[in-house]
Amino acid sequence: MDCPYCGSHMAYLCGEYGNYYSCEAWPDCDARVGAHADGRPLGRPAREELRHWRKAAHEVFDLLWKGAPHSKRPRISRTQAYQWLERATGTAHIAETKSPQECFNIIQACLNRTLETRRNPECT
Repeated sequence: MDCPYCGSHMAYLCGEYGNYYSCEAWPDCDARVGAHADGRPLGRPAREELRHWRKAAHEVFDLLWKGAPHSKRPRISRTQAYQWLERATGTAHIAETKSPQECFNIIQACLNRTLETRRNPECT
């Protein structure tokens, strides 16, 4: 796999928190992405700024199916949440986003859904 930012090879590494791919041009290019146990990448490689936005999008998105702490709001299944995400934003997985703007759009859509659910609990 090649780095989508600089074209260098992405090296498969084993780290303290799991396996991942990292751009061989590091530290000039800090693109990386986690990997499944079988070596498949978990998504598209991303630089630090995009990784930050992906984490922020996941924090808000995960509330749809995990629920907020101490919340009695109805939750949907993880599968239903990802199906809704694709319908609402055109993005099937947050790890596939290519820009901070895509992540911001996901955050906004999730917040809007949460507000709608609070106004109308039958809206799941």
